[in-house]
Amino acid sequence: MLDSLLAQDQGSVEILVRDDGSTDGTLEILRSRGLDLERGEHIGFVRSFGALLGRAGADYVAFCDQDDVWLPDKLSRAVARLEEVSGPALYCGRLAVADERLAPLGLSALPRRGLSFANALVESQATGCTIVLNRSARDLVGKLPAEVVSHDWWAYLVVSAFGEIVYDPHPAILFRKHGGQAFGIGVGAIDTWRAKLTRGDSVLPQVRAFARLYRDRLDPEHRRVLDRFLSAQTGARFRPDVYRQARCDDALLRAKLILGRI
Repeated sequence: MLDSLLAQDQGSVEILVRDDGSTDGTLEILRSRGLDLERGEHIGFVRSFGALLGRAGADYVAFCDQDDVWLPDKLSRAVARLEEVSGPALYCGRLAVADERLAPLGLSALPRRGLSFANALVESQATGCTIVLNRSARDLVGKLPAEVVSHDWWAYLVVSAFGEIVYDPHPAILFRKHGGQAFGIGVGAIDTWRAKLTRGDSVLPQVRAFARLYRDRLDPEHRRVLDRFLSAQTGARFRPDVYRQARCDDALLRAKLILGRI
C-alpha cells in the first residue's frame, strides 16, 4: 500500500501517519520508511483522522486508510478535476473491490440519484480512501466533533452543504475487502444487503452536531432540508427531503423514520 502512494504520478507526496496505539510491528515498519509519524494512545479512527487533518498544510489532502492499493493516476485524476472547481470541493469515486490477495471481486455501485446535501444527511457516498479535498474544503471541514460517525461521511456532509462534490466513475483504487474492517463495501445484492442490515443507523447525533456548528451559515434551501429532517424526529407528519441512493434502502430509511429508529 505504501509503495502505491509513493508511486503516484502527481509528483511530490507527503504522507502523514498517526499510529493509534498499535501493539504489533506497525511502528517499526513506518519508521523504516522515514514517514512523518505521530504516535499516540488509542483514540479511534475518527479522532485520528481529525488530528492529522489539522496538521495537513498542502493544497490537496487525501484520506488513506487500511491497506488499499492506489493506482498510479489516483491523485493526478483528482487534482485535475478539483482544479476545475472554485471554492470548497471534495473529490471521490468508484472502487474496484478486491480480496486480500487483490483478486478482483467487482465494482462498487454507482450513485443512482445524485450526490447532495439531502443524501449526505442520511448516507455516506464518499468512501474515505477515494476522497481528496482542496484547501478550501479542508478548512471548511475543520475540527471533527465527538458525534461524527466517520471522517469521510462528515467531510461529504459538510462539503455538500457549502461546496461541490466531484464524483469520478472511473475506479482509481483497489479496495481490499477484509472481514473485520471498520466499514464494509458490498459487491452484489446479497453482500450489499448484508452490509446494510448489520450496520448502525445512529445518524441523528452527527446531524445535530452539524446543525449546531453550521445551521446559521446554510443557504435557505439547505436550512429548510435540515430543519425538516430534524422535525421529522419529533413526530412531524410529512415526508422529509432526505434520501438514500437505492430505492429499497430508501424505503428502509423511511420505515425507520416512522418507527423512530434512526
